[in-house]
Amino acid sequence: MYISGIDPTKVRTSAEGSVFALDQRGATSNGNEYVYIRAKGAIAAFTYCGIDEVWDAAEATTTTQAAGTGQGQRGCIPQVAIADDGYGWGAIYGGGGTLQVLAATNCAKYTTLCTTATDGVLDDAAVNAGKVVGVVLEETITTAAAADCSVCYPSTLLDATT
Repeated sequence: MYISGIDPTKVRTSAEGSVFALDQRGATSNGNEYVYIRAKGAIAAFTYCGIDEVWDAAEATTTTQAAGTGQGQRGCIPQVAIADDGYGWGAIYGGGGTLQVLAATNCAKYTTLCTTATDGVLDDAAVNAGKVVGVVLEETITTAAAADCSVCYPSTLLDATT
């Protein structure tokens, strides 16, 4: 069931199965869309996360998003920190100055982003694994920081040569 008027800043320490189900989608009044997830390890605010088949989300790296480990996984960007085994919302669609993602130093806007060795941080440096489709920066940054981004149902590429 899709719901509107969710609060993506609210996190929970236990499942609220009677209220929200894992993989449930919801939207805020500004049109951003989120998916309900469970944190597999602590998640920092604005980190890019891979989502596995049981809707556990974990901060993505080049290792966790490589072929045979997580390449092709759906992704999301929680806008708040979620404790290990906690529940919350990860952004999957929206932007226009309303969503942010952690980006590495000297990232250019509107370029291909990739996972890095740093948990949940994206970079515009090309790598052979962990290329992210569906997330672009809306601003160029010079120091590693949370940056405005546009998100459109992100995932890592299945074919890293594309």
